[in-house]
Amino acid sequence: MRFGGACALALLPLVALAHDRDDPHADWYRSLRQPLTGIACCSHKGPSRDCAPAEARIQSGRYQVRHRDRWLPVPDMALIDRSDNPTGQPVACIVNGTVVCFVKGAEG
Repeated sequence: MRFGGACALALLPLVALAHDRDDPHADWYRSLRQPLTGIACCSHKGPSRDCAPAEARIQSGRYQVRHRDRWLPVPDMALIDRSDNPTGQPVACIVNGTVVCFVKGAEG
């Protein structure tokens, strides 16, 4: 899905919650699946999380997310069309520096 113009949709990043039983959105994060493969977006392994609220913008008609002080492109195949995002913020699942899943926020 492409969007016209170089409109920037920058939202403040939130501190990500761990996807454990103390996270009120844990089940939602675990329900995210890569659109083409059906593989879970989050690995739930190790101390870091693959999926978290993210700062996002639209640049040259494409979504980008901020990760470690740089903007990563969101591939079309990573876009998940869900209206039930309980965080209200854009959510990006990043594995090895690549966005594998992206859910728009309430304003996106």
